[in-house]
Amino acid sequence: MTIIELEAHGHTITTPQGPVSCIDVGSGPVALFVHGLGNNALLWRHVIRAFADHRRCVAIDLPLHGWAPAAAGQDFSLSALAEVVEEVCETAGLRSVDLVTHDTGGAVAQVFAARHSRRLRSLCLTNCETHDNVPPEAFEPTADLAASGALAAGAEARLADPEAARTLVFGSGYEDVTHPAR
Repeated sequence: MTIIELEAHGHTITTPQGPVSCIDVGSGPVALFVHGLGNNALLWRHVIRAFADHRRCVAIDLPLHGWAPAAAGQDFSLSALAEVVEEVCETAGLRSVDLVTHDTGGAVAQVFAARHSRRLRSLCLTNCETHDNVPPEAFEPTADLAASGALAAGAEARLADPEAARTLVFGSGYEDVTHPAR
């Protein structure tokens, strides 16, 4: 299944906090996928390809990621994002899920699990943040720039120099900085 084929399974779920885009493909027990910051539902494309013949794979775009806009006054705290996941489950009728997460999605999932354990059949945390690791130490300078409002201003310069972006930006988060999409 190509990215274009996966996107053909995309739709929007309207939740009380606003619209959430998702890819929804396959049938059977639900595997719900939640990405981290700076990513989207397509992060899970290879996993979805492997499991869509046996599972209903639902991969969401958290607000302000992928195709999901942010609502006016959107709260982006871990607690609020965990409630977005709950609202997706409630609105889409996902009664019981195997929740699979990555990066900040793992921190969101831990809050979700504590509050909505009745929805969980299983929880898989992959390479993610935990209660005492938000943001991860390597990401703190980026978080500080974002908090001060300076992150966007420096983005143009980082995008103008792909080699610097590979080593300075992607180097702390990707195993192979020459191919950050892998």
